[in-house]
Amino acid sequence: KYKVQGMSLPSLFKKLDLEKIDLLKLDIEGAEYNLLDAININDLDKVDQIFIEFHHHAIPEFSQLDTKKSVKRISSFGFKYFTFDYHNYLFFK
Repeated sequence: KYKVQGMSLPSLFKKLDLEKIDLLKLDIEGAEYNLLDAININDLDKVDQIFIEFHHHAIPEFSQLDTKKSVKRISSFGFKYFTFDYHNYLFFK
């Protein structure tokens, strides 16, 4: 384990002075679940695509059920998705 500084998506937009993100890639070693639980539909309004590597296979606290829950949540915000392996997902509008 190690500690890293994190930030919310609204903070990222503000810090980088972004109007829009074409492709957001999340590969954050299990922290994706907490991040995705904390977002709302407005946080993703200005994001066209999201590529997420889910780590239910590597982090004991999370299961494939947690991944399915996160996929369903993002889909409810108007994103469609594609996956080959049920670990890596591309979400798009």
